[in-house]
Amino acid sequence: MGRVTRNQTLMEVAQAVAKRGTCSRLQVGAVFSKDGRIIATGYNGAPAGMAHCFHRSIDEIPAPEYLEMINGIRPKEWKGCTIAEHAERNGIAFAAKYGLALDGSELHCTHAPCLDCARSIINAGIKTVTYLTPYRLTDGVEFLRIAGLDVVDFSYEGLV
Repeated sequence: MGRVTRNQTLMEVAQAVAKRGTCSRLQVGAVFSKDGRIIATGYNGAPAGMAHCFHRSIDEIPAPEYLEMINGIRPKEWKGCTIAEHAERNGIAFAAKYGLALDGSELHCTHAPCLDCARSIINAGIKTVTYLTPYRLTDGVEFLRIAGLDVVDFSYEGLV
């Protein structure tokens, strides 16, 4: 067995980071790097200090528990998963908070970015996005390509 590539290493790190995700529906990880060195990571989930995402139907959760779980948001106002932040934007926010420049960096994601994340990725100055799992909506990936970013579908390269 040969030495793993940097892409394989960074994608494996993204998969490990995804395990920290607090969303019960899907765990996504993101790794930002320059020259193969990790700058920042992100995973999807609720903002710091907020209740974690929990995907059950409203009928399955007793009202007092539900109200406590969502920190005061009334159930009728909560449509789907509106609390969780995506892994890509969590990583970008972390880098911004701690003064870490992402300009010219690469992003390795366990899942293809959505359109909202694509806009943030472009504005952060990231040059290359590599993802493992395609997203059913392709507008995020298409937008990244239109903006001139290199976009790599890692599922063709594969993991060791």
